[in-house]
Amino acid sequence: MVTTPSSNLLPQQNTLTTPPATTSASINEDGAEPEVDRASAIAADFETFLTLLTTQLKAQDPLQPVESTQFVEQLATFSSVEQQLATNDKLDQLIEAVGGGGTGGELDSLGQWIDRDIEASVDAFRFDGEAVDFAAPQQNRYDGVTASVLNSNGDVIRTMNLSGDEPTYSWDGLTTDGARAPAGDYSIELTYRSSGQVPVTEAAPLTGKVVEVRQTEDGWRLQLENGRKVAIDDVIAARSNSSEQVLEENET
Repeated sequence: MVTTPSSNLLPQQNTLTTPPATTSASINEDGAEPEVDRASAIAADFETFLTLLTTQLKAQDPLQPVESTQFVEQLATFSSVEQQLATNDKLDQLIEAVGGGGTGGELDSLGQWIDRDIEASVDAFRFDGEAVDFAAPQQNRYDGVTASVLNSNGDVIRTMNLSGDEPTYSWDGLTTDGARAPAGDYSIELTYRSSGQVPVTEAAPLTGKVVEVRQTEDGWRLQLENGRKVAIDDVIAARSNSSEQVLEENET
């Protein structure tokens, strides 16, 4: 004969309810709770909700388990709270990026790069058929400057004697024999020469006009008019087209 256990020996069926937030919040002069306190209150409710849900699963009456529909409702509430927390975090990041609440944000500062002519120090660049513009910053201090284009193997495929008085120069993508260089990684090496002095060699900085500032997985990048992207930290000089003022070494 099977007897039903007395009800006072079984755990009582729990009904999940969300308690009021226990986090105290100060009130601003306008009657609104500070953003940080509201976020803390949501986080406290989220943790309490998770604790109650876990306790309910452990202590429910095995003869009268919670109906599946009720579990679905509770899990939906759980998901809603989680999404609310994530949304708040994203909104905080967006506010900080676009203006920092009216104090001038990161995008406002980055926007100042638009329409500037820059020089960027790079060890190598990707060639895809378009001409490559570069500068020779120290050309006025020497009698002659030679630009050598090297492929990814370090082989010189083109040598150009620079005039010494141009603000920028360009490699048209041709090799010494006049053939079109294949797409790939290249670098341009400058050699400065003067009578009685040891030649000085350095990488040629790329030049171009900034048309866009874009965030990537590797951080903020400046997109140039020719389609190339350079890191802000690689910029060694910038010129404003309106004032012709030259800014050296990221002094923007």
